[in-house]
Amino acid sequence: MQIKTAGHDESYSVYTVLKSFFWFETVSEKPACGDPDECVSTKRQENGILYIDTEISYKGSTYRASSERREDDMPADTLSYKRAFKDLVKKSAYEASKSAAGADLKWGILTGIRPAKLARDLRKSNDYDGALKTLMDDYYVSREKSELILKVSDVQSAIIDGVGCKDISLYISIPFCVSRCSYCSFVSHSIEKAGNLVHPYVSLLIRELLELSSLISSLSLNLRSIYIGGGTPTSLDENELLRLLSCVYDSFDVSKLSEYTLEAGRADTITKKKLSDAKALGVTRVSVNPQTTNDEILKKLGRRHTREDFFGAFYLAREAGFKCINTDVIAGLPGESQESFMRTVDDILTLEPENVTVHTLSVKRGSNLNYDRVDMTREFERVNGMLSYASERLSENGYLPYYLYRQKSTLGNLENTGYSKPGFESLYNVYMMEEVMPVLGAGAGAVSKLLCGGGRIERVFNYKYPYEYIDDFSKVKRNHEKLEAFLNKK
Repeated sequence: MQIKTAGHDESYSVYTVLKSFFWFETVSEKPACGDPDECVSTKRQENGILYIDTEISYKGSTYRASSERREDDMPADTLSYKRAFKDLVKKSAYEASKSAAGADLKWGILTGIRPAKLARDLRKSNDYDGALKTLMDDYYVSREKSELILKVSDVQSAIIDGVGCKDISLYISIPFCVSRCSYCSFVSHSIEKAGNLVHPYVSLLIRELLELSSLISSLSLNLRSIYIGGGTPTSLDENELLRLLSCVYDSFDVSKLSEYTLEAGRADTITKKKLSDAKALGVTRVSVNPQTTNDEILKKLGRRHTREDFFGAFYLAREAGFKCINTDVIAGLPGESQESFMRTVDDILTLEPENVTVHTLSVKRGSNLNYDRVDMTREFERVNGMLSYASERLSENGYLPYYLYRQKSTLGNLENTGYSKPGFESLYNVYMMEEVMPVLGAGAGAVSKLLCGGGRIERVFNYKYPYEYIDDFSKVKRNHEKLEAFLNKK
């Protein structure tokens, strides 16, 4: 579908709305060969009123919608005017898209990754009811989702208010898995195919961590949390994982951390020794993630474990002494019925984990997932029903939503939500997702996020793939020089 604009240059605002509805289509400002579908967004002014008109030609039919606002009601300052104008463009595009797609979206015109930030901003100048009304009336967000992000923002506020100017977090990347799940688009390599890279990779990662430890110490920074993710960190064998965990223990004062997470991820990578080593070396939180407890779906996804394997791995984590365990599930997996998803949620609740993260399936170009995309768009309500069931059951069992984010190409433009028992919220997830403190990244595919003021984030990228990281480790040194120069200004 081609985007055309007349009288304004907010084509990207139009694009974000169209992709929310038509994520399975090619949408751009350049016409696709032989594609007659198009969206035209036009600005006009009449009698002191600003109008945005949208016309969508889609599958042989035409759909039109308009949004309007009095010009003397528009904000005076440039930045606020631009935001208000963008919202007008989005509202018009939203109404036309809703008619063309024959579907409504629960998140309205909110297309960003972090809707909880808007909710926190609204709460600064509104009571709960006022913020709820603004989300529903001005942003077209459903009551269900408006209430969700207001709950999230209230929980997050206490965490964010406790962040100091010298606080920092560390992400450690292990870009290896025992096999690749069909929905996965992360940078990860199969241990079977890339096993020869593991030892040199871990050796260089240890070297990078030693350098980051020196940097953090020299600048008197306060390391609040460490997160070892991937990939699947426990896809490393027991010796390599012990090498890594020992380096972290020796290089950083883990006793002063507010949180230290190891993503154990898949049950087929978890052993008693790996968990006991992690516990002994300061890890306080682990993730044991089934995604589903339906064995048939697990097999289709390429996950080499069963429901019983997951339960066994979870019990091993408890026996190792972990007081905070997270589990992940995914709503909308191909072939999984509403009843199957409900059983997964109920299975998880029997284990009483401290955290449960409920993801919506996001199908990206890098994944191997294969299904009829057009048919899947008809299932937005079904998938949202899965999310609603999870929310209701978790709430009944004392869990509160504490962080939330959204991804591109997510079914129904829906969300990923982390739920927690009170006092067990993953601090790193809030710090990282809400971008309230610098996060240093170590390893291949890792990105350091640096706060620049005014909401701007500067990112420093390591090489994406482990073989690049190994072949040119000198880039890490150059990146650390950038980090030091930036952090010295804080």
